[in-house]
Amino acid sequence: FKEQEQKKKIKISSRKSSHQSYRSKIEQEASLFSHRPLPSIPLPTGVRLTVDEVFDSDGDVNLPLLVEHLSRQGRLDEESVSKLIEKGGEKVKEGGEGSL
Repeated sequence: FKEQEQKKKIKISSRKSSHQSYRSKIEQEASLFSHRPLPSIPLPTGVRLTVDEVFDSDGDVNLPLLVEHLSRQGRLDEESVSKLIEKGGEKVKEGGEGSL
């Protein structure tokens, strides 16, 4: 039980650091385009998430990061897209239960 709790804490920590790294990239990118005609409209991101950012060490999707990224019109690298499609197909075959 303690080992599972430790793994869970590491997983959460890993997701937080990925999210912080992503935020840092977004802030850096936004500073390059600070003088926009309509600054109230969010700038689409040019950052491409990698498979290491989209998936944690257990192979689970970092859903909060993925949702935020896609809502900013972000893109994924080809490996991430392939893995998401593969995992989605597996879930459909299993009956759609559980999380990615």
